[in-house]
Amino acid sequence: MKKSLAAVMAAVVIIPAAPAQAASVDVVRAVEKLVAAGAAGRVWQFASAAMPHDPRMDDLPRGSFPSTSFHVHTRGILRLGRSGIVSSDLRREVKANYWHVHFLKEDAANGDRRDADLVKVFTRPQRLRTVGGVQYANGPAYGQKGWVNLGKAPGGAGLHGDQVIDIFEQPTLKALIAKATINRPSGAIVGVDNRAVVKKSWTIRGTITLTELFKLSPAFREMVGGPLHPRMRNLSLMWGISADLSGRPIVVQTVLRTGKEDTDLEIGNVVSATRYGWDAKAAVTAPTAMRVKRVPFGDDITDFFR
Repeated sequence: MKKSLAAVMAAVVIIPAAPAQAASVDVVRAVEKLVAAGAAGRVWQFASAAMPHDPRMDDLPRGSFPSTSFHVHTRGILRLGRSGIVSSDLRREVKANYWHVHFLKEDAANGDRRDADLVKVFTRPQRLRTVGGVQYANGPAYGQKGWVNLGKAPGGAGLHGDQVIDIFEQPTLKALIAKATINRPSGAIVGVDNRAVVKKSWTIRGTITLTELFKLSPAFREMVGGPLHPRMRNLSLMWGISADLSGRPIVVQTVLRTGKEDTDLEIGNVVSATRYGWDAKAAVTAPTAMRVKRVPFGDDITDFFR
């Protein structure tokens, strides 16, 4: 007796086809295209770091619960060129807990020049502009009402004192991606306007020690400005890049955990996130500036790595 076609089909085990693997996104090639085109981009960057413990905090009234971190918010535009970021115009604001600023003011009143500079930075925004390999600044920390000339600096100096990876340094980007531990499709990502700019993205993540990054990256060595602090050398930096499906970077994140008990370091648990928007049409021009008489003590996160 012949089986009906329906019976035959019911007996067949149908194995569903495996979902197609998405083709890998080439972030290196996308950055090369942006650099070659001299692309301009909007940028929004957030960074935070734990401040060293101040014993005066222990005497605060119960319930004060002061934050142990300071936060850096940077927003502006940048332009790319053959050497990476060739110019930028940024507004940078540093925020800290009321009590931290209060104690900085106390120390400044007692003659601490570094803390006197930090009070000025922590209480007022500053502008940073880099054009033609020269950095300019405008803000109370520089002792002038107008722009001042800070001297030679790479185009991304205003960003990369707080974000330790410069993805537009192409050899460094290639080396990081070659050793990535995650390289796969991902979901929606938020851009400079704090809204999802793409529903589907590509994420690449990995880790690198600060010693390895120091050897690899001229930009990082420029940021630090000297040898790494001995306790920093073997710390691992976790990094991540989120890109659209054309490979253009949208978010770069880094996390450095120094350990709560490490009292030899001035900061701890550094977190940075930089967002890019590639729809800018802007030029950055050098301002009329005076030569600064004294560069204030640095407040960039990488200043603490020395």
